[in-house]
Amino acid sequence: MTAGGKTQAYVPPPNGGPYGPPPGPGPSGYGPLPGPPPVFQPPRRGRLQTALAAAGIILAVVLAASALVVALTTRVGSNDSNRATPSAGDPTASSSPASTEQADRALCTAIAPLMTEYDKTSSAWIGLGDPGTPARDAALPKFKADTEEWVGRVEAVMQEHPGVQPRLTRTLERHIDDLWLLVNNIEPGPERTYDKAAWTDSMIAYGGPLSICYDVGIRW
Repeated sequence: MTAGGKTQAYVPPPNGGPYGPPPGPGPSGYGPLPGPPPVFQPPRRGRLQTALAAAGIILAVVLAASALVVALTTRVGSNDSNRATPSAGDPTASSSPASTEQADRALCTAIAPLMTEYDKTSSAWIGLGDPGTPARDAALPKFKADTEEWVGRVEAVMQEHPGVQPRLTRTLERHIDDLWLLVNNIEPGPERTYDKAAWTDSMIAYGGPLSICYDVGIRW
């Protein structure tokens, strides 16, 4: 308003004056709004090193897995070669023991009459009475001679029938050896400890040929 009472429109001073808004956009004259914070980007060299390290780890894993596969393949191949069936051209090679059933049956057939014979011989001698009785002592010389002669015949039959299973050979030999020891050491009179032990062991060994021969159909 002037001195004459008239109202005069307000004219802003140039450049806003000392209290005008500063130049540039933005509300209320406080300048431009700040933008979003910048995203951190690692240096290009650091990113390359990280990528190379990751690639190195992956390569190491792949190489280790490949080495494991090769090792397992080699081991399986080695085991398979060890279990390979022997060639037909090698007569000494065999994947399983050869059957002795035929040879066992042949020997059992040959000794069956001899085993029956000695069962009767020994039963007759034992049936004469207890050890040391007059009848038993009187029959002892003949029993000894009969036993030694019988052992010789069994040994001859065994030599004529090779190829039997080892257990049949071992138990039959043990049986006749015990009987041979018995009659070469026994004396008239009361039974001695080692005479009884020899007879008992011969009966234990007798179970070998008895059971093996029964298994192949030969009985006595």
